[in-house]
Amino acid sequence: GFCAQKGIKCHDIHCCTNLKCVREGSNRVCRKA
Repeated sequence: GFCAQKGIKCHDIHCCTNLKCVREGSNRVCRKA
């Protein structure tokens, strides 16, 4: 199904290809791997 683009919160959805879920403050967002 869906994947999260760069800058999108990834706590309830996985990141798109070549992105990784990283913690930023109290959120987790997708950033370049």
